[in-house]
Amino acid sequence: MHKSIKVHFKNKEGLLLEGILEEPTSEIRGYAVYSSCFTGTKSISSAVWISRQLADRGISTLRFDFAGLGKSEGKFEDSLFTSNIEDICAASDFLAEEYSSPTLIVGHSLGGSATLGAAASLPNVKAIATIASPSDPEHVKHLFKDRIDAICSTGKAEASIAGRKHIISKNFILDLARYNLEDKISKIKKAMLFLHSPIDDIVSIDHAQKLYKNARHPKSFISLDTSDHLLT
Repeated sequence: MHKSIKVHFKNKEGLLLEGILEEPTSEIRGYAVYSSCFTGTKSISSAVWISRQLADRGISTLRFDFAGLGKSEGKFEDSLFTSNIEDICAASDFLAEEYSSPTLIVGHSLGGSATLGAAASLPNVKAIATIASPSDPEHVKHLFKDRIDAICSTGKAEASIAGRKHIISKNFILDLARYNLEDKISKIKKAMLFLHSPIDDIVSIDHAQKLYKNARHPKSFISLDTSDHLLT
């Protein structure tokens, strides 16, 4: 069993982010931070299911809205992959200050890529789990490939992602290119678990293969068999 607690904390830019802490009603074994997929919020089904399942197993889990999404402050058009990483660190700092430092970080899709990017800045984290995550953050550009020219020529443009319209900035695209996750992951000295579906048509399982190959031991891989990208 678990209980859901609404929490708020500030990120590096001073924006107020909203989260839900899924807390066990029994003994707490540890704390975790869960990061949702690109443009996803803390309220999407996968975020709710996974954080509550972890809570039911004694892991108090914080799922939150990145700046500019859900009920967090900020504009999505101002967000960067770097700012997502910083928001994960802010969530971790909040838990450390108010509860206890998280020892597990979990991320779905681009949230998983950002989780890997944040790992080096979170010394108390012992384990990382990614779900359907790209090995290269730039992979996310395929979701708005028909708008890239407009974004780059005007500085920002509206794009439809998962049925919703979002403004994507040129700075977001440029920021993605800064990250070489395959190199970063080879330097992470933490236990890692990669979960991916062989029929994922948004992020192919080849990405999980690259992440697994470059990761240090201890590491594990779980095939999600018949799951789609959003775990529906």
